[in-house]
Amino acid sequence: MGLTVTKNGLRQRVRLKAEEAKIAIVTLWCYVVSELPRRCGMHRITQVEALDRYRVALSFADGTRGVVDLSRLAGRGVFKGWQDYTEFQKVNVGETGELVWPGGVDLCADALYLRMTGKEPEQEFPTLQHELSYA
Repeated sequence: MGLTVTKNGLRQRVRLKAEEAKIAIVTLWCYVVSELPRRCGMHRITQVEALDRYRVALSFADGTRGVVDLSRLAGRGVFKGWQDYTEFQKVNVGETGELVWPGGVDLCADALYLRMTGKEPEQEFPTLQHELSYA
């Protein structure tokens, strides 16, 4: 599946595998939802630590902890800046519980929670069971 991402007014096309496409759909949904209440879905990151090999240790408000591997993103599309590993290490928690980097790159807490726990979007967001459709 292809996905077009816009960052700072520049559009970039990124190819995604089926699993990544599901996460991208949830991330897009999270973005739309977060614009209304300024709160990204239901999961909120409280702590982040950049680890080696483009991994992050995350703690969520509900007490869930774990590590997410983001190496597949490094150097691709809007994540091109991560080719310099020190840029990746500048990760912080944003005001709505998402991961943020300088330059406007961010990742939705809900998508990271799904990746970390291995849960399906429909397990965490029951309304998607009947509304989610694949193009």
